[in-house]
Amino acid sequence: MTETGDNGRMRRDQLRRSGAARGLPSWAAMVLALGVAVVGGVVSWHLTHAVGVLFDVVYALGCLGAVCLVRPHALFGPMAQPPLILLLAVPIVMLVVGTAQAGGSAALAIGTPLVTSFPTVAITTAITLLVGAIRALRHRRMPAR
Repeated sequence: MTETGDNGRMRRDQLRRSGAARGLPSWAAMVLALGVAVVGGVVSWHLTHAVGVLFDVVYALGCLGAVCLVRPHALFGPMAQPPLILLLAVPIVMLVVGTAQAGGSAALAIGTPLVTSFPTVAITTAITLLVGAIRALRHRRMPAR
């Protein structure tokens, strides 16, 4: 195909060659990270009756996977999403396993894992920002063909 061809085809060919069209859209990366975190939390709860280390590891891997699999031009969302994913995943896990009942115990059931996971959130956010920045720089430096 030459550069003088149909504009639609030319744009698709340029996107295909640059790799910009490869990867997940931003919303799909968030759904992926949230789904992985919820599944990890439910499995962690069933194994240890707590949202613990297994959840933290799976949550971090889900967030990192989202940054690695998203389209290069949609990196900002997955880079900034780890705190939001935790904020959504823990209550969902507690509702799924039946721990978050009405009343004061619900606040403790949801609040305790949120507070104790702070170091994991901080480290995961730092890693996703680093990986996202590296991906953004690599994409920016790719030569146009």
